[in-house]
Amino acid sequence: MPILLKAFAARNLDATPLLAHSYERVMPGREYVASIRDFWRVCSGCTPEARERVVKFLNEVLNTASSRSR
Repeated sequence: MPILLKAFAARNLDATPLLAHSYERVMPGREYVASIRDFWRVCSGCTPEARERVVKFLNEVLNTASSRSR
């Protein structure tokens, strides 16, 4: 986040970057794709909007409603 804030300031952008993260757990082998698509995620955002957007994204690409943040 500090790097993004510095880059925004250098470009005179008066906005807060939307930064979110969700680590990916991938199991090797035959069920590789399913381990990406069907496993719940933990996610976080630097602002409430960033968190909401990453939750929305994950709910669209994953096969589980369990990806919602807690």
